[in-house]
Amino acid sequence: MVNIGTRQLLMSQLVLPGSSSHVRNFVSGSDGRTYEWRRCYPDTSGYDLFLLPNNMRIAAFRKMNAQTVVGPSHALLQYQFVHDPLLLEALLSLCIFRWTDLHGL
Repeated sequence: MVNIGTRQLLMSQLVLPGSSSHVRNFVSGSDGRTYEWRRCYPDTSGYDLFLLPNNMRIAAFRKMNAQTVVGPSHALLQYQFVHDPLLLEALLSLCIFRWTDLHGL
């Protein structure tokens, strides 16, 4: 189970089957829209987040190692929206999606 504010849902609701393999989607509880994480190719460690049905890319996750002023960084998430609840849902969904990918589920 996942608790997001006052909303409680199954973790599986954050990684619903998408439009093809290596794609997962979720319906945001904050705005009711459907979002889809897609694995990037040929770099399969990257993922892009799309707003459906208009297929607009709104975020990108890339693994990378870099030194920062606060310590080492291992990845970068760039996003083009200002909505904290959606950011939390997207991050949780991405974490679960990456975990299932790493374990071949």
